[in-house]
Amino acid sequence: MNQWQLLLSQHLFLLQLHWRRTLVHFVLYSTVKLHNAFPSLPAARQVSGKIQKSDLPKINKSESVFYKKNVQILSCQIKIMNPISIVDYNPAHQPYFEKFNRQWIEELFVMEPVDEFVVTNPGIAILDGGGAILMALYEGTVAGTVALRKVDETTYEFTKMAVDLDFRRKGIAEALSYASFEKAKILGATKVILYSNTKNAAAIKLYEKLGFTHVEVEAGIYERANVKMIIGIEEAVTAAKNYFNSNTLLAHS
Repeated sequence: MNQWQLLLSQHLFLLQLHWRRTLVHFVLYSTVKLHNAFPSLPAARQVSGKIQKSDLPKINKSESVFYKKNVQILSCQIKIMNPISIVDYNPAHQPYFEKFNRQWIEELFVMEPVDEFVVTNPGIAILDGGGAILMALYEGTVAGTVALRKVDETTYEFTKMAVDLDFRRKGIAEALSYASFEKAKILGATKVILYSNTKNAAAIKLYEKLGFTHVEVEAGIYERANVKMIIGIEEAVTAAKNYFNSNTLLAHS
């Protein structure tokens, strides 16, 4: 029994003790509410997708209060059990986007003019061109980021992936990567590429684990780039699906 099933069974047991109505009422109610808060929960996603608004039971005020209280408790337990959540970028995230990327670039290399422009103007450099930026929160604190830069109608560059020094080795980079694959699929990508450098061996090892394969690097992209990798979107999305199915308590937008 996984953590999701264990938690739900605990709350269903409470209902057996306290309520005469069918347990289906609470299952329907809590599943829909949890799906709204945690879209990545496979169990909630599968069930809520089959539920129509008319299917929800009509409940009296006291039952409504009890159900809501238990859903809130269950939601809090889920948040505690998996502290990582992935959200879309908004302008308030710019200082974090810049800070996290400066950390790793200046640690290994030097900031190139293109880096300066992107980290100080992510909205113009990434979003206005049709790309996307994701942010990772760890227990509610902004802890990491990744961007998808649109290269052409079917190609997106996986770029500016960074995790704050205080939050490394917590699975954040992996979660961001898989969430970016799903986002790339939504944007219409058929493949995702990235550029790196052999000095960043830990990152390259992660990219290989994610399913990226090495291809020849063309000249004139980035001064520091001596590695180019690529992954097909179907392979990427399948890997992401497997990841999120095995991490059922990780929320991402």
